[in-house]
Amino acid sequence: MGKVWMIGAASALGVLLLVSVVVALTERETDFEPGTPEATIQQFLKAMGQSEYESAYGMLASNLQVDCGPEQMFTARFAYDDRFENNRVTLEETHRIGESTFVTLRITEFRSDGPFGSSESSHEQRYALKSENGDWRFSEFPWPLYNCGSYKPESPVREIPVPSPTPTPTPVPTPTA
Repeated sequence: MGKVWMIGAASALGVLLLVSVVVALTERETDFEPGTPEATIQQFLKAMGQSEYESAYGMLASNLQVDCGPEQMFTARFAYDDRFENNRVTLEETHRIGESTFVTLRITEFRSDGPFGSSESSHEQRYALKSENGDWRFSEFPWPLYNCGSYKPESPVREIPVPSPTPTPTPVPTPTA
């Protein structure tokens, strides 16, 4: 009876593994309707991933372009070259408030940790867009372009404060007579 149970469990596990591989291989990228804030973000991230910086820069609102030229924006280009290769980006939510739209994405980054396997980390990223001349444009500098203008958002990863050591007083020797 125990052997039959083990064979059944192994078969079920094998089928589950096969189904998950098929789902992973057939999962397609969602194409958002052109002219929407979501499509603008998708085009921006694709442009950044393919080093099409002029196209990405053109998606900024005009006031951001005045604050920061393309030379200033992309001087840290080396930091973006492989940033998009091992990522999964999923749409979390979209909110429209007046003329602005706020889109929240979950960005999951996969990293290889050498001989001990791989790891992943994810964080939410919010984008602010506004309609400008009939197109959706970023109204704040979007991730990963934080090296421009006066706005510097907080890092999605919190830094842990390092405690500083408290000096202990050195005892003063008492004179002996």
